[in-house]
Amino acid sequence: MSTAIKIVYENHWNFGIHLADTLPLIRCGLELAGFRADIEKPLCPGTLNIVVENFDDSFADRLLAAADHGTRFIIVATEFMTGTTFNDFGKPEDVAPDKHYDNVRYWESRYRNFMRVAERAVAVWHLSEQQVGVYQATLPCPVGYLPHGYVEALRRIAFRPDAARDIDFLFTGTLTPYRREILDTLGRLGYEVKAAPMLTAHFHREDLVARTRVALNLRQHAGWMHPSNNRIHYHLNNGSLLLSEQCAVACDLDPFVARSDQIVEAAVATLESGSFGTRGEAARQSFATARPMGPLMAELVRQTLPRELVDALARTIQHADPGAPPSNRETMQ
Repeated sequence: MSTAIKIVYENHWNFGIHLADTLPLIRCGLELAGFRADIEKPLCPGTLNIVVENFDDSFADRLLAAADHGTRFIIVATEFMTGTTFNDFGKPEDVAPDKHYDNVRYWESRYRNFMRVAERAVAVWHLSEQQVGVYQATLPCPVGYLPHGYVEALRRIAFRPDAARDIDFLFTGTLTPYRREILDTLGRLGYEVKAAPMLTAHFHREDLVARTRVALNLRQHAGWMHPSNNRIHYHLNNGSLLLSEQCAVACDLDPFVARSDQIVEAAVATLESGSFGTRGEAARQSFATARPMGPLMAELVRQTLPRELVDALARTIQHADPGAPPSNRETMQ
């Protein structure tokens, strides 16, 4: 077996830009837990692969063929399982359709290929803690929550001083009609509002965040129940002052961010309170103290991977670098 776990992204277009946060989080988390992990584009036969769900027919066929020849893999799941598809929540008729989330055929195809592949997976790690039980009830392999812990190496934003920040509100992520309306409302009130959609280059997004007074985490639509812990983590880990729209479902990052179900009014009040850098940094420090990533990832590995696989990965690391510090495998026994 190779000395490294391979985190691959060839099933995510040519550039994988929308995974710019998730893949480094996984890599750093594994290394903080004592394992070697590399990011690669193509599948890597002969070692443990980690693939983020987004499987078309061709990729699913190739992944299953690799499994036939002994390649083992973990799937990182990102979507909500709803019956025999993903993300079918039956939105009210008065909610404007979204070309991505309401593409029924697309989600049915993704679900079908995920189920084909998941039968051969070593484990499934989900980005949402609330979906672990839902997936586990359907899948034969262990399912665990991919934790969103603090990683010092992922601090990338060089913030401008408060007085030099020229963006009042920023949203980073997919722009649904509901989210656009909130941002437009703030714009009509005279505030400087920016958005960084999903495919924004990460260097551009970082520049926008560095200039921002208040970052926003918004629901997909008015009745959306689930917070985006991936977005919350990005802002928390970087010390960006974040206001999150209240969701019915709790998130493990909720204690570290301000939340409101009156998002426009709360956004204005947050802006008027000032001290953007101080408040963002205080939240980051609280998060870093409470949820360091290494122990969280070590626990996920212990809960979901076979002991023989964990031991084999640990042995190959020590063989490759005899001077390397011991992994956290002792804490996973």
